[in-house]
Amino acid sequence: MSLTTIAILLSLYFVGTSFAAKCPTIVTQANVDVEQYTGLWYEIFRKDNQFQSGGQCTNATYTLKPDGTVGVLNQAINSMGVYEKIEGYAVVKDPAVPGALEVNFGPNQKGSYNIMSTDYKEYSVVYSCIDIPNTNINIEFAWILSRRKTLPLATINKCNEILARLGVSSLGLSATPQNC
Repeated sequence: MSLTTIAILLSLYFVGTSFAAKCPTIVTQANVDVEQYTGLWYEIFRKDNQFQSGGQCTNATYTLKPDGTVGVLNQAINSMGVYEKIEGYAVVKDPAVPGALEVNFGPNQKGSYNIMSTDYKEYSVVYSCIDIPNTNINIEFAWILSRRKTLPLATINKCNEILARLGVSSLGLSATPQNC
């Protein structure tokens, strides 16, 4: 393994959760309506990852831009109690698969945003996975989002079932405090 590969793996350790496997083949929700998806979403659960560790009151606001991109504003209170935000944009990778987007927060800060399931009004299940080149390792992210600061237990269970089909256990999810 080269020094570059080792450096990448070490840096990714601090970003997400890694696994000795390739990313699964996924199918996003068919016919996602990006315009209906826009608006405010609260993070209810997330797959543990370093960059959000200890964060609370996390939410995202999506706005449709005139050029067809989606404005992204992510906000949270970090583990030190400091308000943080990051702005970027998302684009649909392929018009035939509108639930598969690529988010961009600046140079070298791109990632996938796959809408696995949403009803637009109550919940959304989002999944992202990155294969590390020349290895059999991946970095996974998963989120359960809501239009409100809470979700009914039945909806949470439904979202967990969707993630389980991807091999993401609900045991690896952390609740995001929204009592700010």
